Amino acid sequence: MSLTILIIDDEPYLPHQFARYLRKHGYEVHTAADGETGLAEMQRNTIDLVLLDLRLPKISGLDLLTQIRKIDQDVPVVMLTAYGDVQTAVAAMKLGACDYLLKGFDLDELLMGSRSTCHPRAECPCQRAIPCPQLCGYCQQLARK
Repeated sequence: MSLTILIIDDEPYLPHQFARYLRKHGYEVHTAADGETGLAEMQRNTIDLVLLDLRLPKISGLDLLTQIRKIDQDVPVVMLTAYGDVQTAVAAMKLGACDYLLKGFDLDELLMGSRSTCHPRAECPCQRAIPCPQLCGYCQQLARK
């Protein structure tokens, strides 16, 4: 059983690079180039993590985060941006984002980074920032809840 990640980002290449990397590590990945498509993906699929660009066409990432919370209050959402500022990061966290990353981060950090606030994984032996794709024993227990 692999976990499903939704990447919502309008850049032409970056989301596909993320997707290819994450698939290589055992995750199922869906991509969406705008908020409307992303919301449709969330309604069609069970999503375990959303990587959400802050600047999207038609609707901002923060507004989209509010809509995502109406669909699923528990799904972890990590905001991605090339334009980081403290006010926006604070706003995203208040709206329910579990992390805020500046683009240019190392993809290995996303998988093996320091323990994330997205999931209570302090006891997880694999210590992944996002759930491990094959669900170690600890992650399996969390998935059942």
